[in-house]
Amino acid sequence: MKNSRLILIEKYLDSSCALDELRQIKELVESDTEFRLTLAEALRVRGLIQSKEFDDYETLVDRVELNIEALDSTAFESNVINQVKFKRVEQKRRFFYLALAAQFLILPILWFAFKNDAVKPVYIGKLISKDGAAFVVRNNSKLQITENFDICSGDQLFVEEESEASFVFNDGTTIDFSSGSYASLVENQQGKRLTLYSGEIDADVMKQPLNKPLMIFTEHAEAEVVGTKFKFSSSDYSSLLDVKDGAVKMTRLQDKRSVMVKERQYAVTGNQNEEFTAELSGDPVYRSELLTRNMTRRFINVEADISGAKKLYLVVQNGGDNNRFDHAVWIAPKLLGPAGELDLTQKKWSQAKSGCFSNQINKGFWGQPIKVAGKSFEQGLATHATSVISYDIPEGYTRFHSSAAILDSGYNQFESCSSMIFEVYTEMPSKNLERLLIRRHHY
Repeated sequence: MKNSRLILIEKYLDSSCALDELRQIKELVESDTEFRLTLAEALRVRGLIQSKEFDDYETLVDRVELNIEALDSTAFESNVINQVKFKRVEQKRRFFYLALAAQFLILPILWFAFKNDAVKPVYIGKLISKDGAAFVVRNNSKLQITENFDICSGDQLFVEEESEASFVFNDGTTIDFSSGSYASLVENQQGKRLTLYSGEIDADVMKQPLNKPLMIFTEHAEAEVVGTKFKFSSSDYSSLLDVKDGAVKMTRLQDKRSVMVKERQYAVTGNQNEEFTAELSGDPVYRSELLTRNMTRRFINVEADISGAKKLYLVVQNGGDNNRFDHAVWIAPKLLGPAGELDLTQKKWSQAKSGCFSNQINKGFWGQPIKVAGKSFEQGLATHATSVISYDIPEGYTRFHSSAAILDSGYNQFESCSSMIFEVYTEMPSKNLERLLIRRHHY
């Protein structure tokens, strides 16, 4: 298949297709069998991390497959295009279609037109920084924003792709919005209210007045916050709360069940047939700095202590924007210890899942060699964020060593925004698996 069509599939998975590209994909799905099968396979494995070592493996896989089925539809784009053409949005799935129209067709006025409850135009804080493009809709008017922009109660904030924004309430409570976030902000006599339609926030909440907690709402859950640090992610599928410090009460709206999520715990709404509990956040034994296309540094040296471990999980996370051209490589990965040196490119992995395309051993994507900064490498594992590659660890090995980098096949693309974080775990990274289901992109 031509590289141009593989790139088109990658843009489709990353939710960055223009309108004419969506139409081209629709035509190719109908006319090109190879393209249709490649796209179907990419959708099937997109963002999946599966391991039979995970206690709820079967349930989780079922959830993933059901989610993929709901998204894998050749009529889907036509549906959206028709709604935009006639300026109609389906009311019964409000969160989903509002965010979808904004994300794909850059016509946020379609969903911002849904008015919040009437509130007085009171200034509640400032947008203290932004990186990239963001704007506010106020009284159905689109306002371009700059740093130190005053935010009013009832404003709706849209942070575009590959962008970030930070907002601070008047009391010092800070909310960081990730790429592709959509939210409304309200403060009145009942306290602060934030509705997260889609995306992710990272919050540092000052202690709130008695009986006036900060309330955060998503399609699936609500969270009651008195004062803490946490991340909250939401999409049309589910919501995930990850608490760093303090405690947050989270309520699943489907069945009104509540759970107190404490420091270093997380909770996922799932559906009402699944248990709703707070789980401990597993920590990696190694986590790299953020590596991006804009950095002059191309390589990261990875050293991890794996003493006593039976399992090894090599994880590549996207850098928080999207996974477009996030072509990653573990160069010469090996285990070291009293037993000697074990080349992992010569050992069979137990699981290997990639956010796009298949993981490659000792070669790059599209039939290319492994290349970083123009230099070729004979040994390595090429993968695409978000991904996991797992191994059983034999006796006699206590350390993991590798170099990690962005492959030239992603780095050198004209529209590349490659960014990633490399992590090493010795236990199944369950939270990472769940977070993949909380997609900021809808298909």
